[in-house]
Amino acid sequence: MNTRDDFSYSIKRVLAERAGHKCSFPGCPQITIGPSEESEESTSNVGMACHIAAASAGQGARRYVATMTAEERSSVSNGIWMCYTHGKLIDTDEARYTIEMLQRWKEIAEKRAKARLEGLSEDELLEGIVPAPCTIQIQPGGPENEVVGNAIHDTCLPELWGRSLADAIRDLVIEIIRNAFDHGQAQLASFEIGNGAIRITDDGQPFDSWKLFKSSGKTGGTLAFQRIVRDFSHKIVVATGTKDRKNFHEFNYIHEADDVLDVTHCSIQLTWRDLKRRATSEPISVHESCRVVYVVLPPFMTISDSVTLENRLHKIEFGDRQFIFVTDGSLSELAGNIIRERFPESIVVSLATK
Repeated sequence: MNTRDDFSYSIKRVLAERAGHKCSFPGCPQITIGPSEESEESTSNVGMACHIAAASAGQGARRYVATMTAEERSSVSNGIWMCYTHGKLIDTDEARYTIEMLQRWKEIAEKRAKARLEGLSEDELLEGIVPAPCTIQIQPGGPENEVVGNAIHDTCLPELWGRSLADAIRDLVIEIIRNAFDHGQAQLASFEIGNGAIRITDDGQPFDSWKLFKSSGKTGGTLAFQRIVRDFSHKIVVATGTKDRKNFHEFNYIHEADDVLDVTHCSIQLTWRDLKRRATSEPISVHESCRVVYVVLPPFMTISDSVTLENRLHKIEFGDRQFIFVTDGSLSELAGNIIRERFPESIVVSLATK
């Protein structure tokens, strides 16, 4: 018979108070304590302290970690505060609700409680927290809408990246997977969230998704891809291509302009020295496979610098490439308009710099 390493009363109290007596399930508004009508001193508690790693071994206890001691299993670090409904839910599907996921929920719930307590901005306190890791394999005929939607929710993408961006990502991921199955004859697609990035791979026929950006079509995939690029290039760097005979789409969340250079090889950084060189000097090169080129601009560019920019990039074959110019926010409105005039299909986004 397996014994359970349950929480003490004092541990339960600490877990409830650190969560602000609110359920830690993403999106749940349930306050877990309040007055009871039994007497003027009575309270009602609809919360429960749940184990992150299972309290005991046994059939279905996928979150059980044999190497943990009894003290570790019954400690504050292994607990999360939930309402009764969601507390029971996470114990009925331990494959979906992983240890890493619950740890992230707890971290976010406590940050939010701190923000409410101190009157601080939740966004500021949550900044830097990456979504919980999650990897899902999807086959043709599967419920990709529900699977992807649940993964977006469970990894706290709406809380960490914002509801609008999370919704746009969800729509695009579903369209990419559906198109891979319906039009690319793919037999398997993988959807992965981790390390501040989302990655989709499929084994279908090669396809260049950047063709969707300039398409005049009104298909779901086209509209979803265009929305991500046009509305969220200040937060998301898009990388697509084919590797090991698989199509891939990667969406990296960025905080600073320099982050662009770290997450995609289809990027270049221009310095003042680059802008002052003659157009006949050493050309700026970009790999031929790059359909989109992220150009990180130097700070405080003037109007004349924006004019010079065209000369410095003249040796890059424009073709159907998409240019996304990244600035630290010091670019003047007129200088930005000149860039847009010289590069009509370009996008200019503003980010902070290190």
